[in-house]
Amino acid sequence: PIVLQRRWRDRGAVIDGLVLGLLINVATLGMAFHAMGQIGSSMVVILTSCAPFVTLLMAVAIGIERLDARRLAGIVVGFAGVLVVCGPRVSGHADLAGLALAAGAALTFSISTLWTRQRAARHDPLVLAFWQAVAGAVVLLPFATADALPALPLAGWLSVLWLALVVSIGAMLLWMYLVHQMGASRAASLHLMNPLFGLLLGHLFFAEAIGWLDLPGLALVAGGILMATHSPAGPAPLPQPSPRGV
Repeated sequence: PIVLQRRWRDRGAVIDGLVLGLLINVATLGMAFHAMGQIGSSMVVILTSCAPFVTLLMAVAIGIERLDARRLAGIVVGFAGVLVVCGPRVSGHADLAGLALAAGAALTFSISTLWTRQRAARHDPLVLAFWQAVAGAVVLLPFATADALPALPLAGWLSVLWLALVVSIGAMLLWMYLVHQMGASRAASLHLMNPLFGLLLGHLFFAEAIGWLDLPGLALVAGGILMATHSPAGPAPLPQPSPRGV
């Protein structure tokens, strides 16, 4: 009923929402999930945190942002930090397929961020989130096992509910708002927090080791993202939602 009242017939919003569902719910989250089983959660979080750099480079390539010396230096410093953190984990045991999946997740997330910045920002966020969820459900449902959900305990169902309402719909509404307010590369810079929380949560829940090079490496990542995305002039204006939803 809510969607019916919020311009659900807007063809542009439907198309953009479906595209975002394929890019984020299916491609980004799907590749990241499979990568976790091969290279560990901490490595996945670290590699997908390259998304701000990829987003910035792609934004420059299509002409919506400018790459100056400060931003270029920030990219170099940030990637140096990623290499410092990832290097000890890659040598000897890292699975190349898992690394490729994590890198692919960063790429598709960057594409979705630019898609939101250039196209989806003009539409109603709730309508976009609805069609995004529809696209993800339609594509991924055939891969679900027939007896997996009925066999879940109460805690499992609560986890599914949390993932659907908070992690999926709620997080995407917040993300669309941030991209709308901050611009693509500046919003993507919030991924700065991912390596830190990824390492801490991976250590807390999965007993993954934290190396002595991790904190200096993360400091380089933080400084690089700050240098590459901070703009004293503020974000460029974004398209406003049309009163008619078109």
